[in-house]
Amino acid sequence: MRRWTQTVVVRRIATRFVDRHRAPYPVVLKPDVGERGSGVAVIRTDEELRRYLAANPRDTIIQRYVPGLEFGIFYYRYPNERDGSTSSITEKSFPEVIGDGRSTLRDLILCDPRAVCMAAAYEKALRRSMDEIQSAGERVQLAELGSHCRGAIFLDGARLKTPALEAASRRIPGDRAERSRRRGNAYL
Repeated sequence: MRRWTQTVVVRRIATRFVDRHRAPYPVVLKPDVGERGSGVAVIRTDEELRRYLAANPRDTIIQRYVPGLEFGIFYYRYPNERDGSTSSITEKSFPEVIGDGRSTLRDLILCDPRAVCMAAAYEKALRRSMDEIQSAGERVQLAELGSHCRGAIFLDGARLKTPALEAASRRIPGDRAERSRRRGNAYL
């Protein structure tokens, strides 16, 4: 099957997914095989969906976008043991700048001691003009995906390790090590 035919089929499947699950945009598209957020996109319109699929010929996963906090959890259980343990929790923070009514978005990023390091990535990912002046007090989130190379900040989430989290982890079947990503405020 030629690439354009595959893209049309995948676009139809993705559109049916959005319709069937009444999953209004945004949705998340990502390569079935990827690393560090490469190729992951938050899609907000039919046109963005079309462009993403046309530019990405590989197998793609579609998911409902879940706003809120994001965490990485590493849980392990040794073979033949009833209980395992959560060895680490990473809280993923999405940086932002706050407008002052005088500075452009670009200036706010370049003047922020942390954001300046990822200025090029933020400029590429943001869907707004970098020359726009932000109103005083206006918050602009610079990243929306929990990946270092996409601009998220990783923080120690050990304080979130609770008996309830450990109990939920024990319900995962099998002997394994599991690295999972969880998003949404329901995990607090």
